[in-house]
Amino acid sequence: MDWIKKNGPVVRLLVCLALSIAFALGLARPAWMLYVQMKDLDPGGVGSEAQADTPVAHSIKEMEALDHFAVHAVQRGWDDSEGVHLSGVYYRLVTLDSGEQIAMRYNLDADRYDPANDFWSSPIGAWRPWTLTDQERAILAREAPDLAATDYYADMLGSHGSALDRESFTTRFIIFGTIGALAVLAAIRALRNLCRKKRAEITQTKNDLELWLVGTYAIWGQFYAGLYGSGMEAARKGPFHIGAVPRTPETVKEMKETLEDSWDIGSYEELLDTVEYMSVGPGFHNCMNQTGRAWELCRSMQLLGCAYLLDWCSREEMIRRSCEVGKIIQRTFQSWDELCQSFLDGFAAWKLSGSAGEAGMAAVQQRADVYWAIKGRKDSPYNLPWRMELSPQKK
Repeated sequence: MDWIKKNGPVVRLLVCLALSIAFALGLARPAWMLYVQMKDLDPGGVGSEAQADTPVAHSIKEMEALDHFAVHAVQRGWDDSEGVHLSGVYYRLVTLDSGEQIAMRYNLDADRYDPANDFWSSPIGAWRPWTLTDQERAILAREAPDLAATDYYADMLGSHGSALDRESFTTRFIIFGTIGALAVLAAIRALRNLCRKKRAEITQTKNDLELWLVGTYAIWGQFYAGLYGSGMEAARKGPFHIGAVPRTPETVKEMKETLEDSWDIGSYEELLDTVEYMSVGPGFHNCMNQTGRAWELCRSMQLLGCAYLLDWCSREEMIRRSCEVGKIIQRTFQSWDELCQSFLDGFAAWKLSGSAGEAGMAAVQQRADVYWAIKGRKDSPYNLPWRMELSPQKK
């Protein structure tokens, strides 16, 4: 498991490669069948071997009347002297039973010799229109003056001239299919990363006002973000998010569970009731010192951020309500340092109440480390003016 974690990118690449090869192998046979169908390579198609029920055309007239046909060639074999090249395409010259000479494109692999009757049975053909340039007609007049037709030719090659055999097709399909599957997987991964980035941008702070508001609960926020694998790196380098983390199905599910288990909050109405109690209600007014006030107010801001993360309210509503609590914070404390230190004292008092022991002390020290990591950042919210105007209209 440690090796897999350490070599994650390599493992993912090998898994993707294996999946891509398996995908290509699985589709090779149906792809070949589709290729045969598209190329008309099935028995009965143009250029394939004549069947027992394939009609035989003995003259041009019969060819014109038939969709598909075979012919009986009077010659016993073929050689290049019995044909003509036009624009790089080779046409054989064949004399029909009627004595008429025609040009045809021919699939040698599909002809059959009948020794009993001493003739060659051609592949299946079709009578095709023949578009020729003046130069090509001049070549035919010189090299094939006995042609009975120059506007049509017999196509007995079809797609066989450019078709691959099954082994070649399968090999190429597996190679290019694997490459294609890898490309699709890469595109899916890139799209997923883009979607994640877009989702992350939903909760990322966009201006100084939002950063100031998030700063009031950044100690908790960056710690919470670190629970998703980045640890202290979230405090040192991770972006500041409204509600601590990007909005994803996973973070939304986790946050709902956190609110239900730790706060007994299951709806937006319950959340607002809690915020009101801690910021302007008895929870705040019954506090005897700055430690208690910071503990109540910072967590009120935290809950409002969580409401936006869960999409329980709009960004505008979250900012408006947060500004109201933020103004209370500005009146209650004189600086970021006082607020943060009071919050840390409040966390310590809560964490160490009862018998927390060494684990509790470690948790208190961890929150303090998060604070100092945030404070040392160039983009720290604690670099913003404490008395910044908290107005939803001024962003």
